[in-house]
Amino acid sequence: MTVTAAEGTDSSAELETVAQGVIDRATGKKPWTMLDLATMLAKPAPEFTGDTLPTAPAQVKFTDVLRKALKALPDLFGKVMPDEVRALDRHELKDLTDEDNAIVVIQAELAKRREAIKEAIRNHQDKAAEAAGLPEGTQRVAEGAAKGHWLLASAGEPHRTPVDGYADCWQQQLVKGKVDVSGGDIFRLAKEGLVTHAELLRCTSFVGRAFDEDKMNAFIRRDPERGLRILAMLTTRSAPSASLVSPKK
Repeated sequence: MTVTAAEGTDSSAELETVAQGVIDRATGKKPWTMLDLATMLAKPAPEFTGDTLPTAPAQVKFTDVLRKALKALPDLFGKVMPDEVRALDRHELKDLTDEDNAIVVIQAELAKRREAIKEAIRNHQDKAAEAAGLPEGTQRVAEGAAKGHWLLASAGEPHRTPVDGYADCWQQQLVKGKVDVSGGDIFRLAKEGLVTHAELLRCTSFVGRAFDEDKMNAFIRRDPERGLRILAMLTTRSAPSASLVSPKK
């Protein structure tokens, strides 16, 4: 159900209603923070919709550019290491720039390969878990790097994949979803006509015109229903996700 903007505003945008329980919390005597109210207002976290199932990892090649950078780095690494604050001569400047360029190339190429490795491990964990029998209710990750993979970890209990010769395991770790207030979106809402210019001023600081949490709280206390509707439009809840931690020898 939606309602039009509160009386006394010049916005005709439709805004969702606010549950009475949230209004009661905002107007009650018990202290609250903006995040307390946002947590009550936040819609359910997104669920996996089946739009992006895992695929084979990217085929990252050992390119000539990477080979050249790796070959050059041993001669460049630490060649210029000033031990005082001073200007560089043109040869030092050239050597440092060459070293930096080689490092940037290597980091970029290795980052691609590392992500491909991690995706292969995620796929392995999925298939191994399916073969072992997934616990009832196991869900796929809805967003993030692990989107589409099975969420096998739980709070305080990583999903472990042992590796021969390693004391540690690959670990899928649960990343809890969270509620976030994107205060900067108030300017987008104003541009789209969802909040009035007067309301924008009531939610932002005078200096720099940045979102101001204290002013937003004051707005909510002064006009709970309207303030909470605006806060709801700034609030999102992320879904639980998974991080992948590599083992160390």
